[in-house]
Amino acid sequence: MSQQLSSSASSQYDNLKPQSQVSRPHTTPEYVQQLDGREIVPLYPQRTRPFAELPAEPVLRPIHQSTILGRNSEHLTKAPTSPADVIVGPLRSQTFSVTPANLVHPLPPEIDLSSSTSVTMSGESVPPTETTAQSAPKSIPRYFKNDAPLARRDPHKQLLASLDRLITEHPPHHVPPGGGLYYGPISVAFLFYALHNIYPDLTLDDYPLNTWSAAYIEQAQAHIKEFPAPSPSKCGISNDIMSLLALYAVTARDPDTVKELCDHAAVMLEPDTSNEWLHGRAGYLYLLRLVRGAFTNNKEIIELIEDTADELIENIVASPRPWKWRGKAYVGAVHGAVGIITQIVLTDPLWAPKLEAELGALLSYQYESGNFPSSLPPGRDRLVQFCHGAPGVVASLLSIRKYFPGLHDRIDRVIAKARESIWERGLLTKEPCLCHGIAGNALALDGKQFEHFMTYTTGHEIKLMGKDGMLEKSDDPSALWCGEAGRAWAWAVADKQLEKRFLGYNDI
Repeated sequence: MSQQLSSSASSQYDNLKPQSQVSRPHTTPEYVQQLDGREIVPLYPQRTRPFAELPAEPVLRPIHQSTILGRNSEHLTKAPTSPADVIVGPLRSQTFSVTPANLVHPLPPEIDLSSSTSVTMSGESVPPTETTAQSAPKSIPRYFKNDAPLARRDPHKQLLASLDRLITEHPPHHVPPGGGLYYGPISVAFLFYALHNIYPDLTLDDYPLNTWSAAYIEQAQAHIKEFPAPSPSKCGISNDIMSLLALYAVTARDPDTVKELCDHAAVMLEPDTSNEWLHGRAGYLYLLRLVRGAFTNNKEIIELIEDTADELIENIVASPRPWKWRGKAYVGAVHGAVGIITQIVLTDPLWAPKLEAELGALLSYQYESGNFPSSLPPGRDRLVQFCHGAPGVVASLLSIRKYFPGLHDRIDRVIAKARESIWERGLLTKEPCLCHGIAGNALALDGKQFEHFMTYTTGHEIKLMGKDGMLEKSDDPSALWCGEAGRAWAWAVADKQLEKRFLGYNDI
């Protein structure tokens, strides 16, 4: 993913270099005005919280705080009860009324679906309020039963349909700024950058994909004054400044920008800096790998990047165990030890022998079901998704397995067992996405199972889920990790039969 943009798009990037201290009047380039002049279906509402408060996943809008549309990050929930987790499927063939009669695991008697009591997606019962009593939808089970015949869709056709929805429903100047590579305009730009390297001749509305990438970057650049500087609590792939620097360095092949990116390592060395991928040091390692691939012939820059990565890894490994984020010892890919080990080893495989015992210990926490706990000590076996659960562990292990020859057999058994859990409980009712949805779970599977899960990520299937009242819509529907851009990436993986990797996590 080190291919440089074409001259026209590259020149657009030349005007977009992040300079947070420079004040200049902002004008929208003509080509962006043209791209934004397309017919737009529904505009995305403005955010309700400062971007500096970006949590593990997109925040709820206040109106939803006490409804069933609770987020799936474990740190937002407490001592859940036992709600229905699964609904009989497939949704594609019929409409469901959520009643105890058609639930595989009936609701406990203390939860009455006919009452106004709400149940969060995590299983936490919420007292009714005037708002929820009048307008809250019925409780949505966590997943639906995987009992439909195996199916497949044309991946290239679905990729084109996904990209068309992305630029039509979420054109560049209608994607709210913020979110780095995780969500927001930079994440969409990153998708188009990556896809341009895979499909260099593909155009959308007569514009090449790298021009679309530049247009979404321009949207982020227009709001650069609003972005928080890298800090100990936010220095991973969700940081906008660092993400912009990395993308500019790659596309413009600018050594000075690499030096600026590496200068931010000073923040990473502060003792209270987080170690995980989304907000912490492990995410910074990904950005360094991304940039390293564009400077393979520049010895000075490669040495700078590797020296920076070495110092960072030494600080991560020297951190007290277990690694914690917001006071909890997470296990998985986004906030946990598996994700941290994955970023370290993909950055410098020489660290693998020193981390083998630690990885082996993490594998021992696999539930009998095949799933993994969100955090330690293990609690209830609930979440089967990339950020918390088996899908993220499987995706990570697949990309680092070759560096742990002593664990090959054990890793293979763990993956096989984990995939059983994903196949059984992985058709989630959250909007299909990479982080906590069917698209990410699909990428943890293989062969016909992967193809089958992907059929539930088409525009038609998502509409059916919404019509049936079985869809928890994303707060960031354009995003790489929370929405349409991520679905497009998964379809590209299917279309080109690429290694099943997650863009922004283990694709490099």
